[in-house]
Amino acid sequence: MSNLLVISNWYPQLWSNRYNKNFVKEYTDLAKDKFDEVYIISFQPYFPKFLCNFKIFEKYYIHSNFSDYLYDNIKVFYPTDFTVPYIFEKKRRLEAQLKNAQEIIRNNHLKFDIIHSHFLQNWIIWSNLKKLYWDAKVILHCHDSKLKSMLESDPEKYAAMFKWIDWCISFCDNYEVINNFFDEHKIENKNVNIPNFVNVEKFYPREDIKNLRKKYWFNDSDKILICVWNIIYEHKWQNDILNIWKDLETRIENLHLLLIWNWKDKEKMLHTIKDMNAKNIHYLWAKSNEEIVDYLNISDLFVFPSRYESFWIVQIESIACWTPVIAYKNWWSEYIIKKEVWKVLDKQNIEMLKKWILEMINIKYDREYLHKYVVDNYSWEIVKEKLLDLYSN
Repeated sequence: MSNLLVISNWYPQLWSNRYNKNFVKEYTDLAKDKFDEVYIISFQPYFPKFLCNFKIFEKYYIHSNFSDYLYDNIKVFYPTDFTVPYIFEKKRRLEAQLKNAQEIIRNNHLKFDIIHSHFLQNWIIWSNLKKLYWDAKVILHCHDSKLKSMLESDPEKYAAMFKWIDWCISFCDNYEVINNFFDEHKIENKNVNIPNFVNVEKFYPREDIKNLRKKYWFNDSDKILICVWNIIYEHKWQNDILNIWKDLETRIENLHLLLIWNWKDKEKMLHTIKDMNAKNIHYLWAKSNEEIVDYLNISDLFVFPSRYESFWIVQIESIACWTPVIAYKNWWSEYIIKKEVWKVLDKQNIEMLKKWILEMINIKYDREYLHKYVVDNYSWEIVKEKLLDLYSN
């Protein structure tokens, strides 16, 4: 018998297909067949549902509708903290989450061989569970975008915590950050590099682009830029594309911009676009993965001017759909960007962004090569093999 316990503060609800909350589930689904049972403990802040009827609280609805569920051989548990989300001091909340995790394990008689914990910020949970369940191996999955600053903020604490793990998964810059931290603190190196991945059976090139463009009311002669955002745009400066739009519009004939955005405060974005008085900016709210694949296929260039990190899954999804990418250097993108398939800008400024959009929009790319690049480097088959090898060790 072999069971897996997954610790994460992100796991999609049964009723939800939120685009930006599926990555932990997708990693788990890759490996579920290796285990008899898989248990998910996904910590969630709880907000009283009835209060969401008031406009001031309506955005908290996502924190009001959690229910444990079962699919395949996976059991999902949602321990909730009765709080307004994220207002309490972090350590106090982690301690409450640890207590909830212990109760779920005890009350449901959970037995497991491996604890796979996502995010360094959950350090109290996975380190204490290791102390309680010595036989279980602990894998820490470092997705954290602020990993370097977190380690520097309290190196002694994290050095002590890392001694409780058996393996660490990291990628991009995080891989070297972890390696350097282990060397500095004389910790046995238990770090493996496993990239993010894309399901190339879902994100793939459509053959008849001309008819697909007609479906969405675009002409074959149109030039189409696309941005897919899930993060507040002031935080990462992804609105740089809007700052140069007027100039691009005058210099590129029949230019269109597709904004696919799943952000709770959409009214602010709509006002920004309205104030620009731009004709060909198409605001597409919260599209499904299937629709996003269509939009990626009909586009000429994916523009991702994030100045502060990017989880970069959406970028390899674009490449898988034959659409090249232009992105800022942002401590993640440059570790996967290759000149044959996309462009990374060393300088984060709008003039550089504009220059390369004007240059790349008319380049005829080897689109079959783009898809093959993802299949060979970031497909789910590649990552699954690496993940299962780690579990076997």
